[in-house]
Amino acid sequence: MIPNVRCLLCHGPVPLDNIYGHVEKHFATLSLPARFKCIGDTESGKTCDFASLNQVTMEAHIHNSEHDGFEDLTDDLIASDRSLYASSLIAHIEHDITFVASTSLASLQFHYNTNIKKHPKDVHIFECSFCNSDIAKANIRGHVKLHAAAICMSVYFDCYECETFIRTQEECDRHRSLTDHLCQPVHNDYFPMLVDYLEVGLRPKRHTKVLPVQEESESEDEGEVVVINRKIFSMPKSSVSSITPEPIEAPKVKVIAVAECSSETTTFMTEAAFLADLRRGGFIG
Repeated sequence: MIPNVRCLLCHGPVPLDNIYGHVEKHFATLSLPARFKCIGDTESGKTCDFASLNQVTMEAHIHNSEHDGFEDLTDDLIASDRSLYASSLIAHIEHDITFVASTSLASLQFHYNTNIKKHPKDVHIFECSFCNSDIAKANIRGHVKLHAAAICMSVYFDCYECETFIRTQEECDRHRSLTDHLCQPVHNDYFPMLVDYLEVGLRPKRHTKVLPVQEESESEDEGEVVVINRKIFSMPKSSVSSITPEPIEAPKVKVIAVAECSSETTTFMTEAAFLADLRRGGFIG
């Protein structure tokens, strides 16, 4: 039986071999308004949870599984659902970064997602590796919260004259009309790190490596992909016989250990603490 871990965002159980797919579903809701979902086998009444950001990937799934079609959920992703996940994600990241940065400088070397390092000239000043700004220790929480606010945006805006953080084009236009300042769009580089963060957060205690499991099917029967009650996608399955789902690449991160994983909190350990814990448990000499 494949063991489950608990998702930090939705608190639902996730099989170990489906961590990457589960993370992809959350980011489909967080980052983009478009998502495609399989409707399963309507004749037998069997549902399917497969969802993807990519229509080609979805068409390949339909071809391999011989399911009846898929839905375009672009118009169905309501703001409340997006803000629910976004708030949970921001809360976890803000808590982890602030906690580690304010309690253990040593931990900063071992946790890739902290992104705040000790300033060489002043023990009370930190440097943010995202924006390279100098941050007073007392302002770490507020600075992190500013970055976290931009997590779910592919582009946000920055005023170079007054350093105001601006979320939308409308806010940018309003700020420019009121102040005559120059606002520039800033492309969001957080998404790869956040995928890593979620994948690490889903790992169970002392689990250090999870590889995605790819399902394969040799079905070649003819048929049509049809969506019910939504936008209609119709094409012979033979025309997508050469399509394969995009591989989900394992994130390249340096993680020492995830000490606990529950619906409430995830605690990250320093290297020394991790090794000491392994010795106490008899895992190493």
